Amino acid sequence: MFNSPPSPLPGEHVASLVYRAFQQNCFERVESWCNDISNGPFFDMPQRGWVPLFQSMGDALSPYYSPSSFITNFTNLTDYSLFLSRKQFAGNTSELFLKRMGKLKFENGLSVANDRHWRYCPHCATEDEERFGTTFFHVAHQHYYKRICERHGVYLKASISNDFTLPPINTAGITASREAKYIERQLIALIHILKLLPSEERKPRLLCLLKQKIGLSELKRLKQYNFVCIRDAHQYLASIYNSTEIKHYFTWEYLVPGFYPFEATNGLLFMLKPERCLHPMLYLLFGLTFLSSQEQQLLTDLPFRPNNLREPMPLTLIPQSFSKFNHLKVA
Repeated sequence: MFNSPPSPLPGEHVASLVYRAFQQNCFERVESWCNDISNGPFFDMPQRGWVPLFQSMGDALSPYYSPSSFITNFTNLTDYSLFLSRKQFAGNTSELFLKRMGKLKFENGLSVANDRHWRYCPHCATEDEERFGTTFFHVAHQHYYKRICERHGVYLKASISNDFTLPPINTAGITASREAKYIERQLIALIHILKLLPSEERKPRLLCLLKQKIGLSELKRLKQYNFVCIRDAHQYLASIYNSTEIKHYFTWEYLVPGFYPFEATNGLLFMLKPERCLHPMLYLLFGLTFLSSQEQQLLTDLPFRPNNLREPMPLTLIPQSFSKFNHLKVA
């Protein structure tokens, strides 16, 4: 489809690469083409799933980039496999991997707003226009855990997804708060730790530490004490979420114990089951909320039992009262 694709700009995301290709080589708007061919909006896809236009651009650039390098350089789709075992995609081509990722439905207890918008830094857009003669979307700005431009320290702005255009220029940037920068550093640090582990071990190890901290480390009939711990964990998570910058990563304004997703006493326990497939940002949120940075480091030290993921691992953390500490707030 793209016989003469434009040359990719440094750090450009495939979405704006496709848009620029339509500007140069086609007679219709990319939105019109998508509505006619795909029978739906292309640029408002949840999780920015793999779609035919992305693959067409990958095919057009195949003389220069292999499918795997194209995915790595021009998309952020592999972000969503942070807590998925690579064995689920073993033996498949990159194209099949992307198609499966595009169809993956996360069980969202919370809806992540940033997944449904392309984001840009106003300062980067101005600099890109001066340097390259066009603005474009950066891969580095599209990660679901990113809210701040690392280079300029300002909040990323969301594009209007139902009328897709490249980032505008001459818009003002808002300097990120100290707390927002702190939260983002914490998120990136936790992701770095997790990436040190094999993909199939990340979720079991994290769930093990979380259950220990909430007092649910052993597989046995829950007692009244366990339900009290879960109730306290609900209240603590809600208080953290509602009172820090981390709530801006989600569409909901507040979490309320007793209501969805905490409408049952064991709501969090249900979300922490190994067979559940939550959005990766939720697992990161749980990790940041309940585990200190020192406790997160223990992820690399836990023994792993691949034959029985439900078997409790050795007790590493001592359950604590959540009301006694709050490590997500900047002093």
